[in-house]
Amino acid sequence: MSGISYGSSTDDNFNISVTVDPFCEITNPINDVNVDYNPFKVTNFAVGTIDFRCIKGTPFTLSATSSHNPSGPLGRMLKDDNPAYSIDYSLSATVNYGSSSAHSLNLFASPISMTAPTWDPPSTFYVAISFGGQPVPTGTYTDTITINISY
Repeated sequence: MSGISYGSSTDDNFNISVTVDPFCEITNPINDVNVDYNPFKVTNFAVGTIDFRCIKGTPFTLSATSSHNPSGPLGRMLKDDNPAYSIDYSLSATVNYGSSSAHSLNLFASPISMTAPTWDPPSTFYVAISFGGQPVPTGTYTDTITINISY
């Protein structure tokens, strides 16, 4: 029986899927800030911008916490050599994607919530500190602010 060939084959199929989970990351944090304080006037000081990005469609919330007033509605700077003296302040922020934006006058008390409308980072995440009218003695007052992006 030469010249006759018997062939056979077998197949296996499988499906593949990928899940894209919500995700955000800070790509460039704000640098430390040193501000001159005049207790006789209210001061608004532009702190700077934080560069961050989220995957398109990711709902996120931006909030801030003061190390010296972690559950309070304001940030609190304490005098380095006498923490009995303090300066309270608010932290405002604006997130601008061009097509959509959100703003908070006080990120400690009112977080910003939105959904990333594009793959691109927001064109602006601007942060400013407001304080004044608090008669305190001369010296250096400090606080550590934590900016949190939860998603």
